[in-house]
Amino acid sequence: MGDFAIVGEGVTDQIVLKNVLLGYYRDRDPEPLIVFEQPPLDATGTAGSPYAHGGWTLVVRYLSQGSYRQALQFNRYVVIQIDTDIAGDLGVVRMDGLSDEDFIELIVGKLGSYIAEEDRALVRDRLLFAIGFDEIECWLLPLVFDRSEKTSLAKTTGCLEAINHKLHKSNETPLSTQGGSKDPRRYERVSAPFRRRKHFEEAAINAGFARFQRALDGCVLDEPAAD
Repeated sequence: MGDFAIVGEGVTDQIVLKNVLLGYYRDRDPEPLIVFEQPPLDATGTAGSPYAHGGWTLVVRYLSQGSYRQALQFNRYVVIQIDTDIAGDLGVVRMDGLSDEDFIELIVGKLGSYIAEEDRALVRDRLLFAIGFDEIECWLLPLVFDRSEKTSLAKTTGCLEAINHKLHKSNETPLSTQGGSKDPRRYERVSAPFRRRKHFEEAAINAGFARFQRALDGCVLDEPAAD
């Protein structure tokens, strides 16, 4: 049985989560078995890319169609990733005074509403929600900026642009092109330090990252998952 199946908005999100998982379980032997469930790897390739189409609507469709049922037959846990920047499209409105943590819980609750009612009790402890606040690139800030750059480290919006700007100034290839196309290989390289757990505490200043880490604290990989 696999350990984690990742359902995300795109393959770059899956790559970040994969490295987070490998870092969290760094001391485990063997390392966790992780599969990219949605979007799946496309072995045939499309327009020169080996990655299938993604998007937040496909995450919602995945839940609505109950596709998690099959994934849970072969994996202990399914990670569901979505970024808060599409909250309005989900119909989730952030009211004045609402904390980051409570806003994330509203989004998790909305995603949970797409799960069939008869399944909710059965899958509640095996679906892990990884919420990018405001986008998963914000999780990467401590891997790109040093501790003296406190304003950049504290950003919760415009994180992708900030990272690209920083990489460009350092004569490194950015995460995405000016046209918005994201480079999975760059996400792999930039997020690879997450495989060393010392980076977790710094990244946990992002409410979404902190919530996901707490969810992992409750996971059990070395015992059979409940039916």
